[in-house]
Amino acid sequence: MSATLGDRKTGDDAGSLGPRHPFIGSWHYRVLKRLAMELLRLLYRLRIEGAQRFPPAGAAVLVSNHPSYLDPGILYAALPREVRYMAWDRLFQNPRFEAFCRLFGAFPVNPAWGSPSAVKAARQVLEGGDVLGIFPEGGRTKGESLDPFRRGAFNLAIQFQVPIVPVSLSGTRWIWPIGRRFPRLSGRIRIVVHPPILPPHGDGEGAEGRLLEQTRAAVESGLEPGFRLQPSGFRKGREEAPGSGVTVQKAKG
Repeated sequence: MSATLGDRKTGDDAGSLGPRHPFIGSWHYRVLKRLAMELLRLLYRLRIEGAQRFPPAGAAVLVSNHPSYLDPGILYAALPREVRYMAWDRLFQNPRFEAFCRLFGAFPVNPAWGSPSAVKAARQVLEGGDVLGIFPEGGRTKGESLDPFRRGAFNLAIQFQVPIVPVSLSGTRWIWPIGRRFPRLSGRIRIVVHPPILPPHGDGEGAEGRLLEQTRAAVESGLEPGFRLQPSGFRKGREEAPGSGVTVQKAKG
């Protein structure tokens, strides 16, 4: 679903942030978020680690790996705050799907380049004190390891002096792999929220690259091998709460 700012270039696209849907933040929105979480509990074994690390307020940039089309919906239900995701602009060509995307705060960008309109929309999110969600691989992960990260998210974090929140997501690739028409209705999902990473002050030589590598290392550290997390279970030593489809585990740090 989501795209990346990519490396900054000149050009333009049809994307824009657009007005915030009045549904967002309403009690209807909170009820739907709760229902989405309950649906996840019914279908999947969901483990969330480190949710208390997520900044309770203020602007931030969420950076996650992207193994499946399910990822934005999973994170929408599981994370404590609304995240405004960059979404592939072709998804907005269908009026019904456009309405659905905007309902949950997504906005379109062209993944082929980091256009001025995409950068402007991202700035609006951060200036509004919201969380901007970026999948810096630029699309779903293609192999058994992370694809290269693009620099747009890290440029924004440095420019606006907002923290990066690294998130590791495992399991959704097995549930809905590339080439499968519909997702499986069973499986295990693991989400790890890592400690926020504060950007360096100023844009000195190599600052973006160092922040990128630090974030990438954090995301990699929380991934299951191949991001697959087969239904056989979580890693040894982790116990699930009996009778529950979701386990919330506090992490140190």
